Amino acid sequence: MKKIAILTIIVVIAVCAGAGWYAANKLSWRTNPATTDGKILHTDLAGRKVWISKNVKRIALLRSKDIYLLASLLGEELPAKLVAWGPDLKMDDVQVYERLVARFPKLRDITITGSVYTDSLNVEQLAQLQLDLVIADKFMLDRGYRYIEKLNAAGLPVVYLDGSTDPLTGPQNGILLLGKVLGKEERSRAIAGFINDQIRQTVSRIESHAPRPPSVYLEAGHLGPQGYGQCYGYVGTSKRQTSWGAILQALKVRNIADGRVVGMAPINPEALLKADPDIIVITGQNWSRWKAPGSMQLGYDVSVADARRLLRGFTERPGWNLLSAVKNRKLYSVFHNTVSPTIFSGIHALAKYCYPGLFGDTNPEKNLREFYDLFMPIAYDGTWMCSLE
Repeated sequence: MKKIAILTIIVVIAVCAGAGWYAANKLSWRTNPATTDGKILHTDLAGRKVWISKNVKRIALLRSKDIYLLASLLGEELPAKLVAWGPDLKMDDVQVYERLVARFPKLRDITITGSVYTDSLNVEQLAQLQLDLVIADKFMLDRGYRYIEKLNAAGLPVVYLDGSTDPLTGPQNGILLLGKVLGKEERSRAIAGFINDQIRQTVSRIESHAPRPPSVYLEAGHLGPQGYGQCYGYVGTSKRQTSWGAILQALKVRNIADGRVVGMAPINPEALLKADPDIIVITGQNWSRWKAPGSMQLGYDVSVADARRLLRGFTERPGWNLLSAVKNRKLYSVFHNTVSPTIFSGIHALAKYCYPGLFGDTNPEKNLREFYDLFMPIAYDGTWMCSLE
């Protein structure tokens, strides 16, 4: 009863207090009310119209790390409806995979689709599963994978989310759309409202106080200290940002990748030393696919001590002892996955690291734990953010 009451309050807050922020940041989902033969015509986040069954019973999740969205919406119904998923969750976030299959053993035996990242998706396999819903992401269309044409030809009920364009709104838009499709509108509004409120509080505090922006270098930590992972600069003359670049932009810091890196790519180490950032952030998760020694690990089954030990390893790169961020011990880590609804906690933690005086009274880990308690079918534990000390 307590959880139900809290969810009801969240829905009211989301509708009343957060409406302006939703409109300003283009948080929306669109659904055409047309119906026929037990199906409803929806418009997905790629602007495509697709007929979906009113009673979705069989789901394929092509990019399985989008499981955070689906699990938060379906809860105990997840193993009854999810019949296929991609291999990427087990490769890139194995602790969450293990938590889910321990909680729902049936998931261990569902169909594994080919990878959406290597153009090996088996559309013929999907066509045999009698699917009511196939969940994909707009980045697959943007990259022009060959399997897209096959998906179109097969006539499968594919809905495209958009988790990559803007991590500050993408998870909420995806949840709201899936809430419509799956008949979970009230719950989807509660989840999106919670996320929206967390991000709004973080961003608005920076906007209202206009603190001096620090210079920040943010790198994906999958290659460990031996290899530089990608950082996130702007793209094109419009200086469009995606992924962590968009987050750094929203936090109004000076992203040293801008003008030095186009899109997602490693920085030249000499350029980094010359830029001498105030703050360094190495993102982490369980990078099982890469298996690089010393890769930055965060998430389930990671202790604070282990996370800090791995983070210290990056300070031993050649020349890093000369960097101001290393000298001043301003080296941090946040969880990498920007398409997860839990990205609000990484945004909050990053804001606190960049503006400690402004966010000294806040606790991003507490808010993340609350999200898990309210919406996720697996319990919270592990380390999802850390500093050197």
